[in-house]
Amino acid sequence: MADAKTTPGRADVLTTLFGTCVDDIANSCSFQDYAALFAELVDQKNASLRDELFHCYAQTVQELRANAKQEFDVLCNAYGVREKLANVDALCREHGITDADINAASKPEGTLADGEMPLAAARAQRIAAKEAEKKVLLEMLEQSQAMRAEKQALVDERRALVNESVKHCAPADAVLEGVHEASTRWINA
Repeated sequence: MADAKTTPGRADVLTTLFGTCVDDIANSCSFQDYAALFAELVDQKNASLRDELFHCYAQTVQELRANAKQEFDVLCNAYGVREKLANVDALCREHGITDADINAASKPEGTLADGEMPLAAARAQRIAAKEAEKKVLLEMLEQSQAMRAEKQALVDERRALVNESVKHCAPADAVLEGVHEASTRWINA
């Protein structure tokens, strides 16, 4: 039997599932159910025969259960099932496929389309998210450009007001320049 470290995930799940199936099949008949099948063996003399038959039945079922599990292990080893499932697990880890991806594929409302691989579904989801992000960013860009245009219009308006004020101040500046020159000559004289 393979070492537990070399039989991860899917191999363990398969072994557990097979064991559960064998146990469910083997436990399908209780003593009361078995006794009901032999209702004619109810007197004291035949009751012991019925009990012996059930004991043989239970022992046979137990041996069948053990033999089925051994045969399962033999077949898994003969066909390399555990190694193949370990390779599948390794490939899934390598490609980032998780149990959640696999479970989504098994659900009727799953995110995977028919024939679509989990990796392709994840890529499609990332593309859709990027498209949505692009749309939001374009809206933000448009808003930013509109705000910039409004601010530029305000700056241009104020620049025009400043230029207009400068035009009105130019004659006064010329007069003041003359006063300044006269004052400077008077002081230096």
